[in-house]
Amino acid sequence: MEIKVLFSPSDEVQAVQLQKKCDVKDLSMDTSLNCSKDLPPFYECYENGKLVSFLTLFFPHEGEVEATAFTDPAFRGQGFFGLLVKKAAEQSLRCGFQKMIFAIEGESESGKAAVKHFPASYSFSEYAMKLDSVNAPVSRLPRITLEKATEELYAQLESEPLIQTPQRIMYIAMENGRPVGHAALCPDGDDIWIYHLCIASPLRGKGLGESLMRALIEEAHPRKPILEVDTNNIPALSLYMKLGFKPVSTMDYFSMDLRAFKEC
Repeated sequence: MEIKVLFSPSDEVQAVQLQKKCDVKDLSMDTSLNCSKDLPPFYECYENGKLVSFLTLFFPHEGEVEATAFTDPAFRGQGFFGLLVKKAAEQSLRCGFQKMIFAIEGESESGKAAVKHFPASYSFSEYAMKLDSVNAPVSRLPRITLEKATEELYAQLESEPLIQTPQRIMYIAMENGRPVGHAALCPDGDDIWIYHLCIASPLRGKGLGESLMRALIEEAHPRKPILEVDTNNIPALSLYMKLGFKPVSTMDYFSMDLRAFKEC
């Protein structure tokens, strides 16, 4: 058995093949949004030269890392997942992170069973929702236009710095020449993900969120938009369903205190 701790996958082709074999739907090799350059984001486990288990870390904010891992079905139950988590936890603690979030697909019983071996507790769930058909716009909505984000425009909405990558482009929602919100679009084949959707808090409840969503749908065409939303966020769920989005999968999140894990 060989475990590798890496800043980039040693064999991305093998990793993608393993992802498909495990039917994992949310794997990203993009590390540009990670907030630390010291923490290795990739962990690989090999058996006789074959990649059998793979773990990635996503950490856009200080304090916590989100782990997504998968193991070849033929090698499950042999402790590979636990070894990768242990390595990732050690590295994360060393770099000052204190919490690890496990993202487990809602239908993955093996994933939930694996998490039970750690001092992790259920935190929340999210739906992935995909646009099924575009419903007709409602009249009298505020008119929103989209502009590619600039540092100046983004700074009028957020105190944190603007981060963009070739894979994830930030847009500013403009109404009558003023920035009122933002969102990011990330193409994924025939689909396109919507991230970081936000309307400035003093302007919420005025229809701007729906207008922004309709502008994003138009910008995304002909790709089909997908987004993630907390299953308990009823206002957002209602809006997305009104626009024509339908749930296609569920992701459950479990939280683990890395200091408690170290003491186990």
